[in-house]
Amino acid sequence: MAQGLILFLPRIGITVVPFREYERGWYVVVVDGNKINPVGGYHLSICDEEIATAIEVRLGEQVESRIVHTAEAAEELPDGQLILANDGRARRKREDSAGTTWTAFLRASVSTGDLHLPAKVLGVAK
Repeated sequence: MAQGLILFLPRIGITVVPFREYERGWYVVVVDGNKINPVGGYHLSICDEEIATAIEVRLGEQVESRIVHTAEAAEELPDGQLILANDGRARRKREDSAGTTWTAFLRASVSTGDLHLPAKVLGVAK
């Protein structure tokens, strides 16, 4: 389902377009890169976990973001919100009867008190 979509990868901070699937992920073209992964010249191999936490965007459209500095501010975020914590891991908020947990794809969940703040709150592009 990811083929041809323009995806912002919050943990890495680049925007890519997946073009061919392989056993554990996708080969992608970088369309907005950084110093480590610049635009053009080669293709990257991105694992399924990175694709699953990506935010679909349009070219030229910025992904809205803001910073939360306290656990209280993090708790006020809506269920399902994606953040990029100060430890470099993207985590998604989940609320249930047991409380709030922040989960990285295929990683153990942490409580709000265990988040590495400040964290960048990533908006979803329309």
